[in-house]
Amino acid sequence: MCNELFSLRDKVAIITGTGKGLGKSMAIEDLSGVVVFLASSASDYVAGQVICVDGGFSIR
Repeated sequence: MCNELFSLRDKVAIITGTGKGLGKSMAIEDLSGVVVFLASSASDYVAGQVICVDGGFSIR
């Protein structure tokens, strides 16, 4: 499913008329740090948060 979503990223950028926040498209590997953090005990007290991993797209 992730591969299918990531294959749409360039189409979405064209449709929304926006570029890439950090100047490159996001790869699946770019999510690995957040996934590891959330799966570890370091995130035990993280609750009810939205962690936005979008390379700055949302602040444009």
